[in-house]
Amino acid sequence: SWANPFAAIARLPLAVCLSTVGFFVGLVWNSVRRLRDTGLADWAALLTAIPFLNALATVVLALLPSKRRTVWDLV
Repeated sequence: SWANPFAAIARLPLAVCLSTVGFFVGLVWNSVRRLRDTGLADWAALLTAIPFLNALATVVLALLPSKRRTVWDLV
């Protein structure tokens, strides 16, 4: 409406907040899965939640080699 220019974007801040939370949860979730794949502690995924450190932590997680597994790991 012409009387209230912010009426058109009223739901936009909520959508931005919800999408940010969704991406954040996905980042930490995938970090935990990657840490389990490398055999490291799950709590280190919280490093991806620290501003400015998260970019470095994400790159390090991407470059870590996977843990070698054998048939006996399943037993």
